[in-house]
Amino acid sequence: PSDRVYWNSRLQEEHRRIVRLIGGGEGIIKKTGGGSSNTMEGRRKKRRRTRAGPDGGEADAAPPPPETPDAPPPPPPAPVTVADVMAGVGPFAVPLAARYPHVTVHANDKNPASFKYLVENKRINGCGPRLVPYNRDGRAFLRHLHAKGVGYHHAVFNLPASAPEFLDVYRGFAPPAGGGMPTLHVHAFVTKGTAGAMAAEV
Repeated sequence: PSDRVYWNSRLQEEHRRIVRLIGGGEGIIKKTGGGSSNTMEGRRKKRRRTRAGPDGGEADAAPPPPETPDAPPPPPPAPVTVADVMAGVGPFAVPLAARYPHVTVHANDKNPASFKYLVENKRINGCGPRLVPYNRDGRAFLRHLHAKGVGYHHAVFNLPASAPEFLDVYRGFAPPAGGGMPTLHVHAFVTKGTAGAMAAEV
């Protein structure tokens, strides 16, 4: 229900942009419908069935083209861990965990209603253990990860009205051993002519 959780459909392209940026490309897209006729082999079989001979009858099937050796598969992407600090119902966390096997998302929201639907969306989309939900205050969530030694490569702050205020949690921040400072994706409301001042303050 829109009166209990935050959702803005105008941000869909921003959701897609961040998801592709973090995950790398389009990820795994589940296909629905379709049959073998849409595959290369299906199209070859269809051509062989419809090939006509000189007398108008069906001719012998043309031999398939010689097979070429398959190229070696690319190496798997390096694991990526994300802290989604104000995850809401999961517009970033769910597609990242569902479509990118190398991405693990620690997704948090303080709102109990948002948390409820985040957990439900995790189940519906088959995210499995790659999405770990939390129901905490944003600062408490990040401090919990830091205390547990959970390193992450990206942190998403999707609460435009107050997200920049939570950045003070990184004062004196020491990444886990072997880690580095994460990339912070901070969304904020700005008015015309104030973007520079907001960036300087952040």
